[in-house]
Amino acid sequence: VLTFQSPAQTALALQQAGTFKEAGAAAFKVGNFALCIEEWSAGIEALRCCPAEPEVEALRLALFNNRAFAHSKKGTDLRAVEADVAEVLLRDPANVKAIFRRAQARASLLEWEGAVTDLNKVLELQPSNKLAARDLSAAREAMAAAGGAEAATTQSGSASGGAAADGKPSKSKQKKGKGKGKG
Repeated sequence: VLTFQSPAQTALALQQAGTFKEAGAAAFKVGNFALCIEEWSAGIEALRCCPAEPEVEALRLALFNNRAFAHSKKGTDLRAVEADVAEVLLRDPANVKAIFRRAQARASLLEWEGAVTDLNKVLELQPSNKLAARDLSAAREAMAAAGGAEAATTQSGSASGGAAADGKPSKSKQKKGKGKGKG
């Protein structure tokens, strides 16, 4: 991404994107998924020419992850979920929320092998994730029923606990020393 912004312009873009993020969160809380997609898209656009600084990237990842979740909740464009999580995973390949959301979209599209692969990855990164373990079991059963029995026996992680795939929109605040957003 070519950037032509001064630090002041980047600060303004961050402020604008943060405002769009909050407006999207408010729309999400009342179930207006079309509006939150619009707000989070505006936030992503506001950051388009910003340099890849940690604060910018954390907010960008949160906006893409949140928009993916809103597309998922809306249920009308599951390929948009995959496109948004692809943007997150380009920047953070181990982003558990993005991998989990892609798994859910793939399962909704009856793409069981991809869902199983993603859920195994979630459990590899976060072995105590109860939601991923539950969904992995269901995806394996569905894949076996659909005729993919040999793939249904692929390796799995353990199951207990839960976390980043909690179904909540991401937060852009960074944890100290981690260098990436919370969600």
